[in-house]
Amino acid sequence: MVAFLNPFFDIIFGWLLALPPFWSIAILSLLISLIIIVITKLTTDQDLMKHLKGESKELQKQMKALKDKPEEMMKVQKQHMEMSMKMMKQSFRPMLFTLIPILLIFGWMQDRLAFDPIAAEEEFSVKVQMAKGITGTINVTAPEGIELTSDASKEVTDGFAIFTFKAKDPGKYESPGLVFSVNG
Repeated sequence: MVAFLNPFFDIIFGWLLALPPFWSIAILSLLISLIIIVITKLTTDQDLMKHLKGESKELQKQMKALKDKPEEMMKVQKQHMEMSMKMMKQSFRPMLFTLIPILLIFGWMQDRLAFDPIAAEEEFSVKVQMAKGITGTINVTAPEGIELTSDASKEVTDGFAIFTFKAKDPGKYESPGLVFSVNG
C-alpha cells in the first residue's frame, strides 16, 4: 500500500514479527481496538451522546404511543430524525481521526504478515488441479532445498493430484521452484 511507511511501522510493531502470525494479528487487533476506543472517548462529547440516546428512547416511546395519530407521529418522527443527525455527526468525528492510521496499519500488516514462509523441516502439500478433460500422469521436480516426500509421479484423479514436500531450510524458494509436467 504505502511501502515507504513500512520502516516507521517496523520500528513500532516490528517486535510482533517474531511472534506466530496468530498472536501478531491478535495483539494488533487489540491495539487497534484500544486506539479506536480512546480516540472515540476523546473526540466525542460523551454527555451530549448520553443525552441524545436518552432523548432517542423517549421519542421512540412517543412514536409507539402515537401509532393511531399519524400526523402527531410524523412530527415526533421529524424530531427523532433531527436528533439522529446530531448523533451521526458526533459518531463521524472519531472515524475521521482513526480511518487513515488504521488503513496504514492494515497496509503494513498486508506487507509483513500476509506471507508466512515455509519453516525448516515443515512438511507441506501442493494440490495440482487440471483443466477439465486432462488425464494422465503428472511428474514433479523439486528445487534444491525442498525434499519430495511423496511419489514424483501421480495419476490425475478427479481432475487433480496432491504432492507432499519437506523444506530443508526456512524461507522463500525462488525460481524455478516446483516444476510440474503432464504427459511429458
